[in-house]
Amino acid sequence: MKANNFTFDVFPANKTELGFNFIFIPAFRPNLRWLLFLSITLLSLTSYAGNDVQKFGKISDGEIKMTTFPADTSASAVILYEKGTAYYQINQGFQVYYEIYSKIKILKPEGVKYANVEVPYVDYGSGSHERVQDIDGYVYNFVNGKVEKTRLDKKYIFTDNEEGKHFRLKFSLPNVKAGSLIEYKYTIVSDLEGRIRPWRFQNSIPVLESIYDVTVPNYFIFNINEKGYYPFTTKKEPVNQTFIFNGDMASIPCTHLFMKAENLPALKKESYVPNMNDYYSGVSFEISGVQVPGQLYKSFALTWNEVEKALLDDPEFGDNLKQSGFFKDEVKAIASSQLTDRDKIDALYHLVQAKVKWNKKEALYTSKLKKAIKDGVGNSAEINFILLDMLKDAGYNAFPVVMSKRSEGHLPIANPSIDGFNYFVVGVITSQDTLYMDASRKNAPINVLDEDYLVDRALAIRGPEGNQSTWVDLSHVAPSTNYDICKIEFENGKMIVNVTSTKNNQAAYVFRENYETYKNQEERIDALQSKFGISISNYSIQGLDSVNKPVVEKYTFAKPFALSDSVVFLNPLTIFNDNSNPFKAEKRDLPVEFSYPFTDLTSVVISVPKGYALEALPKSEKSSIKQNDATYRYMLQKDDHFLRMMVVLSLNETIYPVTDYGYLRDFWANLTAQDNQEIVLKKITL
Repeated sequence: MKANNFTFDVFPANKTELGFNFIFIPAFRPNLRWLLFLSITLLSLTSYAGNDVQKFGKISDGEIKMTTFPADTSASAVILYEKGTAYYQINQGFQVYYEIYSKIKILKPEGVKYANVEVPYVDYGSGSHERVQDIDGYVYNFVNGKVEKTRLDKKYIFTDNEEGKHFRLKFSLPNVKAGSLIEYKYTIVSDLEGRIRPWRFQNSIPVLESIYDVTVPNYFIFNINEKGYYPFTTKKEPVNQTFIFNGDMASIPCTHLFMKAENLPALKKESYVPNMNDYYSGVSFEISGVQVPGQLYKSFALTWNEVEKALLDDPEFGDNLKQSGFFKDEVKAIASSQLTDRDKIDALYHLVQAKVKWNKKEALYTSKLKKAIKDGVGNSAEINFILLDMLKDAGYNAFPVVMSKRSEGHLPIANPSIDGFNYFVVGVITSQDTLYMDASRKNAPINVLDEDYLVDRALAIRGPEGNQSTWVDLSHVAPSTNYDICKIEFENGKMIVNVTSTKNNQAAYVFRENYETYKNQEERIDALQSKFGISISNYSIQGLDSVNKPVVEKYTFAKPFALSDSVVFLNPLTIFNDNSNPFKAEKRDLPVEFSYPFTDLTSVVISVPKGYALEALPKSEKSSIKQNDATYRYMLQKDDHFLRMMVVLSLNETIYPVTDYGYLRDFWANLTAQDNQEIVLKKITL
């Protein structure tokens, strides 16, 4: 990936998709108007189109009759052309205009989804908001030798309030099917003049041509960062725009960037990649400063300490750390009890969960702590701020740990910015260790976080005075273990298997979350029976409602297993495990990212059936990746009546770069081959 810095800066993206090309970023709101707009009015703006001939409403015969894409026959759709044009205008201050145009050919039924467009935007109030306007679109279908044209109707346009000041405009083009050609356009008008939106050239479907055309007054100094594996061309040139200063016309120098990519392959979703936006070819902008003639240079480049201070100065974040007195009597009783520190913290953790239920919304900022307490429901920020303040009231050193969620992409460490953050959990320092928690997740105990928050770099904000930020790794907070113990016997032409499955920490949390998708226990049993092709009896489960305990499932099942042959082949590991290899590809373009470290242990005790003896057994095996990044052990022990098998897979490292993929592939191929070996039983004469 590239990160080229031009004399031009940009905000790092938070990776939320905007239409098909933008990556949206939450607002960083430098107050620039007082520097720039006291007496400036725009007279005219020249648009530069480079080698650009596409026009909205004009289609070609080849586009409408196109039925396949030979370069990628698996493509469900192809972006024929897309363009974003960003430029500045003045209307009571600088505004940034974004004109977006996209033309897409739908090739297969599954490509119809690309006719559903979403445009995130923010509204911080007067003078600091964005709006989406001039939405238009057409669908073209070739029917009985004629082109049928359907226009986007206003009834298919609506807006969702995602959370707080964040909104999402959505529209769906009508009458779209395989063979349709669609085009649409819209304009975003943004008061956030210190930000230029990022652009994504590559997509999950092929892109024939993608253009980002940006013109910026040289008052604004931006850094520009390129990313991705596929290049695009950039033409940079000085241009002039005519402005009026106090009634006098003046030509103001600007910088024009014309960026273009052609014939980009689809970047298809790969397993074990939490966010594909990290790898798309694109460009992002981060403001560095403002230089107005006759005034001192105003820098907006930040260090991470300054980011911490900015967060603490934001009333919707920092003010929430100064609250106290929530559930005062209960907190006082817990703090003065004879419980250990760990048990006190656990009691406070469950107290806030009992008092305020999660509304399924994630947030970093809020101004509604008291309302959440009154209503008994709140978003993640409200619940975690309340917990944090309760912990401090109880005498503990508690602090927020802010991050970029895994689903939103890696935090741009080289470009400090508030915009990289979109979530936080709570940290607490005790005399024994540091604990991490997210009280919005009722199925997670302390030190267990949802996998979206298990990031390898988060910022622990340890003091209200700032300058105490510390990077922490949340990806290895608690070990995840899954133990399967099986006892196998043979009787009456059946193999009887007794299973005890125990899940701890992350594995238990994931199980509890999944279990809630079932209406009742019977649905869970049906799911197991369907998955493994078995008939279950004597099912029981423990620990579902006690998050500090493991989840334990016990059940018995029987499978037909005739012992009439002189030689019998058996592999107990295939009875209820999927022993396929997820890493069969010779090469891989993207890193492998597991959600968290884990240990899976399978212990099997086989009662050798009467009249048979163990004829052949697999050999014990042990393998690893590098310095025990991952380890695998396959062990057997036998006597005349029993065969004891133990298989242990431990994954200690969660991220494997492309350069290490070969090690991971070979390691998994070896363990898969070992797990699929069979035990041979031979009939004997008694």
